[in-house]
Amino acid sequence: MSLVIPAPTPSTTEDEIVSGPFWPNIDPKAVREEHRIDNTITPARLRGSLIEAIAETNNALRAWRSGQLQVIATTFRHLVTADWLFIATTAVFQPLSGLGLAYLAGWPLSQGWLLWSIGLYVFAGLCWLPVVWLQIRLRDLAIAAGSAGEPMPPLARRYMVIWFCLGWPAFLAFVAIFYLMVAKPA
Repeated sequence: MSLVIPAPTPSTTEDEIVSGPFWPNIDPKAVREEHRIDNTITPARLRGSLIEAIAETNNALRAWRSGQLQVIATTFRHLVTADWLFIATTAVFQPLSGLGLAYLAGWPLSQGWLLWSIGLYVFAGLCWLPVVWLQIRLRDLAIAAGSAGEPMPPLARRYMVIWFCLGWPAFLAFVAIFYLMVAKPA
């Protein structure tokens, strides 16, 4: 039994993703070229991942830019809940299922693509843990400022910058992991 899926034929067009005032238009073909993503990641999957990343970030940034403490607190409360429900469970089950599949396929864990995948997974997790802490802190700062009738403290802006900067490497690590899992390069 083979677990290898042949790569789909290349798509000739991938329409730009238009998001709004914060994001520039994103050209999936340019993302594909810049990050050396071949067509083992289908245009639909790449597009969906890019749109999800844009939507999550836009939601948090929209709340932040509104300046409304209740909106900020509620948005970050939802982000924290979603992270624990979806990301934390994935962080446990994805490596377990992946190791199980590697065992069933007879792949030694010493293969380069598997080692890179595991390393990138650990890296993404190390980015994710402070992101969750920052989301919790931002939520708590918004609640405290709202209760005291004060604006968000300057520290909150610093937290937002760090939150944003940590999100991108983690997202790109997962795109790379997906590529490695599909392409299994030598």
